[in-house]
Amino acid sequence: MPTTHISYTTGDSQNVLRYGDSLLAQSFTPSEAFVIYSVKVYMAKNSGTLSTDYATCTVYEADGDGFPTGGALTDAARVLGSECTFHGTYSYEEFIFSTTSLLASGTVYVFVMDNNIGISSRGFYYRHDHASATYSGGWISYSSDNGSSWSDPYATHDGDQLFEVLGTVAVTPTVTTQVVTAISGTIATGNGNITGLGNPNPTAHGVCWNTTGTPTTAGSKTDEGATSATGAFTTGITGLTAGTKYYVRAYATNDSGTGYGAEVVFWANKGTVYPTEAITRVTNLIHRYNRAGGVYTLEMNLGEVTSDFGLPQWLSKPQPLVEPEVEPRVPYPERKEIPITGDIPGVPFEPGYVTQPVVEAPQIETRVPYQERKEIPITGKIPGVEFQPEYIKTQPKKESLWEKIVRTLGGRPR
Repeated sequence: MPTTHISYTTGDSQNVLRYGDSLLAQSFTPSEAFVIYSVKVYMAKNSGTLSTDYATCTVYEADGDGFPTGGALTDAARVLGSECTFHGTYSYEEFIFSTTSLLASGTVYVFVMDNNIGISSRGFYYRHDHASATYSGGWISYSSDNGSSWSDPYATHDGDQLFEVLGTVAVTPTVTTQVVTAISGTIATGNGNITGLGNPNPTAHGVCWNTTGTPTTAGSKTDEGATSATGAFTTGITGLTAGTKYYVRAYATNDSGTGYGAEVVFWANKGTVYPTEAITRVTNLIHRYNRAGGVYTLEMNLGEVTSDFGLPQWLSKPQPLVEPEVEPRVPYPERKEIPITGDIPGVPFEPGYVTQPVVEAPQIETRVPYQERKEIPITGKIPGVEFQPEYIKTQPKKESLWEKIVRTLGGRPR
């Protein structure tokens, strides 16, 4: 919504009629940058003005004397023959500009009023302050030859048109940068998103890049032109050198300035995008898999903090998977019922104690300490079980010192 940025409405001591080649101008100086929207001028029409008669308001930069210089920045035409009040009763008439233009803080500008009608009775009157003019940002000036030459009617810069200048705050566009895609040795696709148009609308947008960081539009860039809508865009990056690291930022420019997105990095002909903040380099990776628990772990050994975002040389080749030593899992045995059909010599058979099927344990060798190994005599047979002595591994009982002495003397221990 436009607001009033400059206003001078405090005097009403003089009037002047302008028509044909006679032009009126008023210089002014913004105290802050803004995008000009309209100018309101205190004026009235002459008695013979037709309903189709119109006036124009055009804005220029001003020279040191407050006179127009250079090309027009913006202009507006308005038919006032049936709207403007007659001379003797003045009103502020607003001229809304068709195009936007950013006015810089501290720069002197001037608006020029013209009706291009060579008949005095169809001209327009403008009211201005001369007796007590106090506006310090500019002054009134006249031209009688359609702008070829200008003069200050009071020669002391103490006359001011009654006017207001409206505008909107200047805002730089906002953009974000996405990862670079379709990377080859010499070309790639830049991606960005205009999230805010700013004020006025962008006149250019694209991406910029370099090999040193923080690229700007002063260096290599693409330009996709003006835009009036937010949203994502793509643009072609060319002229790259294969194997080189590049820094890229999306941008959008309007009269207020240039907005940049965050920086992304890519390698020509590599296709990998890296973060731009400082990182801690990983120096070693260990993969572990515990089959017993079904757990996979990845161990990382961290090295120095660095801002060099290239891959370490050891990571440029595939790394072998470290196979951990895992305790073998013994399958749960099948439950089998073992029938008992006879007696074991020396062991009384008490069937009352056998009430559940016997679970056959897996055949796992149990390591017995050497000093506990004893010879087990077999004095009978188990009915239904074939005796195979080669499977019975025995060790002689370790002879004590006393037994050795007795044996040596040919006696027997008591």
